[in-house]
Formats: sequence, structure tokens, C-alpha cells
Amino acid sequence: MPISNFDLLCFLSDNFSALCDRPLTLVSLCDDDLSPVEDHVAATFGSGVGSACVVDVGDQQTSVSCVEDALSIPSSRLRLEHGGSDICQVLHWLLRKCGFPRSLDPATRAADARLLATVKHTACHVDLDKCGVQELQIQVMDPGCKPASYNIQVGDELLLAPLSLCYPALLQLTGDKTRVLVQAPNPGHSEDPFDDLYLRDTSRRGGKEASEGSGEVGDEDMAGVDENLNGRPDTCGSVGPVLSGLLSLEQAVHASIERCAEETRRRMYSCILLVGAGASFPHLGKWLQSRLPLQIPMAYRPEQLEVITRAKDLDPGTIAWKGAALMTGEFC
Repeated sequence: MPISNFDLLCFLSDNFSALCDRPLTLVSLCDDDLSPVEDHVAATFGSGVGSACVVDVGDQQTSVSCVEDALSIPSSRLRLEHGGSDICQVLHWLLRKCGFPRSLDPATRAADARLLATVKHTACHVDLDKCGVQELQIQVMDPGCKPASYNIQVGDELLLAPLSLCYPALLQLTGDKTRVLVQAPNPGHSEDPFDDLYLRDTSRRGGKEASEGSGEVGDEDMAGVDENLNGRPDTCGSVGPVLSGLLSLEQAVHASIERCAEETRRRMYSCILLVGAGASFPHLGKWLQSRLPLQIPMAYRPEQLEVITRAKDLDPGTIAWKGAALMTGEFC
């Protein structure tokens, strides 16, 4: 069956580069049948919200950006260099401290890595009502061996491991995670008529022509157009560490929203969308909702703060894919 019979959706990361990630090959094959979309925008479609601060906790990294009316604000994009795999390493360290009956080596044995991932997804939580000693039954399946079952007693290890997202000092066990990256500045693309630099140059030329003809638009007005084209000045779009030290989830949300325009901050603080397979811990949304008001300035504090973790009863790891499936009917 020819590829032209399909509707294609190109899934892009929120920190994509306009030059490196431009799907030129697919565009040449499919012509107008390809629709690129950012993953955070697809997450808002899948959850059914118009504007939100999206927190995507993946396996290797955590990304935060603000989305409004199906557009991701470039200046709000942050990327933290820790994710679900770091939580597995913290859980491994905690289980060794509590006397786990088996020597785990997830770096060299795939069965041990799967075991830790299973314990993380099925037993870890952020529910304070489950504090204390509890019994956990696990089954180990080594290649070529019979399955072995263990009954172990664990304390707060299942609670402390996912809380490393909110108390990132534990993440120092997994290496240096202090870099916080932001969206790279747009270098421009000569073939893109909707490029920011192209729109800025054409608006400047149009403003000069209008000022010469009628004298109504001056240089100061055009300087304001340059700064407000993306909501914030270009100084927010540099690459590299912009914040020092490890950032918790609520600190990353606060840093992302504060890089938005002032008129959008209150709307972003009122709706936080938590997606990604690394954020599928019970009661993590309630924990984040209780800590976020400590970061919100009084001028932007909303009347109601909502943290969405399981939109439409979907798994947080599939919300973006559900939104992308909905968008195929909208754009293709």
C-alpha cells in the first residue's frame, strides 16, 4: 500500500531544533500528508485542556513547558537531566540498604533492570497513609532458570524513591544532574515563510514603510514588536545551564511559568498537567499540589490550582499519544 494513503503525524520533542529535526525526507515523500506536532501540545489535546503547564517525566529526562491554544511557548521550555531511570537507581540504593535478599546488578543484567522497573511501577507511591513496614512479594525470572519468589519487608523505601522528584538531593546518587537547559535560539531558515526571523524582518520593513508614509509608527514601536513577537525578549532563548543546583518538580514549574509573559502566568499556575510514564505514581499529583503554592507569587496566585495526573482515566504515559491520535483527524 503506498505511503500516500496514510495520515502521518511527526512527533517532535518540545526542545527540538528547527534545523536538525526538520523532517525533510518525510516531507518530500508525503508532501502535504505530514503534520508535525510537539509532544506537549499533543498532551494537552489528549487531556482536553486548552492551556496548561505540561510536566513530562520521561525515562532519561524531565521536560517542562507552557502550552496555550495549541502553541508551546518557546521561552518557557526547560529540560532537567533526570527521569524515571534515576528513580530506579535511587530505589536500588535504598533496597540494598534495607537488606534485599538478592544481589542486584541492573547495569549488566537485564533481568535485574526489569525487576527494579516492575517494583517501581507496581509498588512505589506517594501516599503518606502507607508509611511503615509492609510486606512485598516479588518474583525473579532469570533466563534459563526457574522463577524464584521472595517475600521481603520494606519500610519507606517505596515512598522515598518517587519523592526524589520533589527532593532532588537524592538524585545526587545517580551523578551530576545540575544542568537545566532551555530552548535554543532560532537561527532562522530561509525556506520557512513562518519563521520567526522572517516574520520579524517583514514586520520591521512594513513598519518602516508605514512610518515613512504616514509617520504613525516609529522605531520604538518596532522595537516593542521585536520583543513581544514570542511573548518575551530573545534573551530568554539561550542554551545551557540557566539555573544552578538541582531543581524539584515544583521549582521547575515555577521557573518555566516565570519565563512566560505576565498576562499568561496566572492561567498557567491554575492548571498543571503531569504526563509521562515516570510520573505514574499514586498521589504524586496531590503532593505536587500541596507544594506548588509555596512557589507561586501572591500576584499570580490563582483561585483554584489543579494538578492533572490521569486525565480521562488514561495512563500518564499514553496521554500524549492519545492526543496525537486525535490530532491526525484535525490536521491531516
